Amino acid sequence: MNTALRGELRPCISCGQCVDVCPAGIMPNVLHKYIYAKDIESTIDTRVDLCFECGLCSYICPSQIDLRQQFIDAKKAIREELEALIEEVEE
Repeated sequence: MNTALRGELRPCISCGQCVDVCPAGIMPNVLHKYIYAKDIESTIDTRVDLCFECGLCSYICPSQIDLRQQFIDAKKAIREELEALIEEVEE
């Protein structure tokens, strides 16, 4: 169950449990907020690339936010953006 009573996604409650279990030492709750805000620069600065997608953060999250999938999607979007920039420079 990852939605509230009316079907909306549950918000991050900043409990910090995801931070405690993260073997990469990143702050999944902070990354989640940057990704939700579509703040790519802060997402990169907070080192989403260090996530090796173990899923512990998603498992422990009391709001049942699929953090792992968010990080996979964010890394893919960053990679695509960098590839587009490289193509622009090469042209």
